[in-house]
Amino acid sequence: MTDAVLTIGMPVFNGAPWLHRTATALLHQTFEQFVLVICDNASTDDTREICEGLAKADRRVSYIRNPEDIGVFGNYDRVFSYANTKYFKWASVNDFCAPEFVEECVQALDRHSDAVLVYPRTVIFQDDPETGELYDADLNLAEACPVERFRRLLNEIRLNNMFNGVIRTDILKKTSLNKPYQGSDIGLLAELALRGKMLRLAEPLFYRHVTPDTLSAMKSRKEQQEFFASVGRDVMSTPTWDLYMSCFRAVMKAPISVRQRTRCTFFLSQLCWWGRYELWHEATRKLPEQTTA
Repeated sequence: MTDAVLTIGMPVFNGAPWLHRTATALLHQTFEQFVLVICDNASTDDTREICEGLAKADRRVSYIRNPEDIGVFGNYDRVFSYANTKYFKWASVNDFCAPEFVEECVQALDRHSDAVLVYPRTVIFQDDPETGELYDADLNLAEACPVERFRRLLNEIRLNNMFNGVIRTDILKKTSLNKPYQGSDIGLLAELALRGKMLRLAEPLFYRHVTPDTLSAMKSRKEQQEFFASVGRDVMSTPTWDLYMSCFRAVMKAPISVRQRTRCTFFLSQLCWWGRYELWHEATRKLPEQTTA
């Protein structure tokens, strides 16, 4: 669609149980000027057949299939690579958006030029979205100071519902995007927080499916390794190091003043000190692996 304002990118792997219902909810948004790009990470179930049917039925849908599993964050980045619209949104195959989700977020971004991301409040559910409960810890990072947004994000974020919001594509392209380590999505949001406000709408328009199959924190170590990067590096051995180093790099490249950069660096140094035992544990656990390599 040449008049599209938004690209919705849906990375999927073996999403057949929820795929049709999730995509249908997106295609029935009150805001219609969008394209839906589905990137299939070498699924082995009926995902391909469902996606091809969706693409035939609605010209806004595009379907791409990876020849091999590139890990969840690799797939998130790949689907974003197809975005050439003003705004972008990642959409999980397990979660649902109310019909007004996109319209409310786009209008808020149009009104607030200093915001880089907008998302609604979240309802958490296990089996049926209509029986879910309102999540009361969604952040509203409306501070004018990038240091305060950065600090609040890293100190207060719990469930990363913000990641499912609508984002300015040009700003997202300036970030490092996702990396193959546990918590990479938090690092990406920290980088966005340095570049603009991240606003939460008052309405609960996002329904998040929270089960061991859908929430990475509830998976086993082996399942998490396969989930984040089925090929390549061990993503589970140094997650704290990976996150903090990612944040340090984000601070160095952010468009902020020297004083703000210094304050962010000091804050990260505090985090490293407070987490020194975990950092030491990860370093000593990794050392034997490097010695025997």
